[in-house]
Amino acid sequence: MSSRTDRVLPNGVCLLPPLKTCDKGNACLSCGHFATDATHIDELVDQRTGTQSLITTRRSQYRARTGRELTDDNVWIHQRRREIASLDAIIERLRGDSAITADGKTVAGAGTAHRLPLLQIKTRGSHESVLRKADPGSPR
Repeated sequence: MSSRTDRVLPNGVCLLPPLKTCDKGNACLSCGHFATDATHIDELVDQRTGTQSLITTRRSQYRARTGRELTDDNVWIHQRRREIASLDAIIERLRGDSAITADGKTVAGAGTAHRLPLLQIKTRGSHESVLRKADPGSPR
C-alpha cells in the first residue's frame, strides 16, 4: 500500500494527489483521502486507547484545577471524540469485512462512515438577518 503514495502515515497512507496540498491539519482519520489496511489495525487500536486515555486524563486535570467537569461540548473534547468515532469506524470496517482482512485490501475513507459533525458555530441569529437582506422578498 505504501508504494502507491509518498505520504505514508503511521496508521495508513494519504491518497491526496501529489500536486495538491492538505489543509486538514492532522485530521487524517476523518478525511476521505486517508486509506489503511489490516496491517495497521494494532496501531489504530492503540491510537484509540491512547486517545480515550488522554481524554480521561485531561478531564481529571481540568476537574482538579477548576472544580468543574470538562464536558463534551468543549472544542478539544469534541475533536478527540471525532477522532475516536473515526477510529471506531475504521476498526469496525477492517475487522468486519472478511474480504479486506483475507486479501489485504486497502480501505479508503473508512473513517468517514458515522463521522461526527463538525462543531457548530453559534451565530446568535445574525445569519438570518443577512439572509433577509440578501433576499428581502423571501419569507423566513
